[in-house]
Amino acid sequence: MRASYLLIAIPIDEKAGDSPSIMDLATTVEKDLWAILSMPRIDGVFHTDKMLIHRKIGSGDPPKLSGEHVKAVHPGTGVGVFVAFKGPTQLDRDLGLLVWAPEHWQVETIEKVIQWSQKATHDLLGRPFGGPMPYAELVDFM
Repeated sequence: MRASYLLIAIPIDEKAGDSPSIMDLATTVEKDLWAILSMPRIDGVFHTDKMLIHRKIGSGDPPKLSGEHVKAVHPGTGVGVFVAFKGPTQLDRDLGLLVWAPEHWQVETIEKVIQWSQKATHDLLGRPFGGPMPYAELVDFM
């Protein structure tokens, strides 16, 4: 027997806070964000033992990592920015895929950490770099 699911998206604003059913729905679809973090990728290997947590949300335990060194999909050296979640929500299990409805402050924080990672990658390499998000400093051209 095949299960069917219906996803209803309701815009939630401050005025909607009086309705328990809407607030219950908001709690159900909220992704359980654990932290915004970064870690260096050196010669195509992430060094999880050098993970830096930029913003931790809540008081939960850190996620379990598979080891100190994890092979990256992309070769090379740089600093990766990651968003870590505590685990699948009920909605994730119902839909069969991971979903996230970020709050504005979460997106802003992620953007700030990505900007920080550009300088950190530059400093790690000791030179400008190209790619989809190239970065160089004025001193590199002097």
